[in-house]
Amino acid sequence: MDDQKARIDQIHQDMKSRMDAVPKDEKLTAEQRDAMLAGYQRMERSQVFKVLTTQQRKEVLRRVRARRAPEQEEQKKQSPPK
Repeated sequence: MDDQKARIDQIHQDMKSRMDAVPKDEKLTAEQRDAMLAGYQRMERSQVFKVLTTQQRKEVLRRVRARRAPEQEEQKKQSPPK
């Protein structure tokens, strides 16, 4: 577990340094900065997910589904039936 925590901490540090550089890049538009930050966040989650055990992955997916369920119910109510 300590090894796992160290690997996850390293991923967070790597991504933080990349994300900290994005706002300073004056060649990028606001949309490009937002897209890059979102991309880095997805990369970080993906890399952390790979470090997790099978049981931890199942728990993460369960939590994500539980968090999304209310949003999906709300979307069903808003979209008219076909």
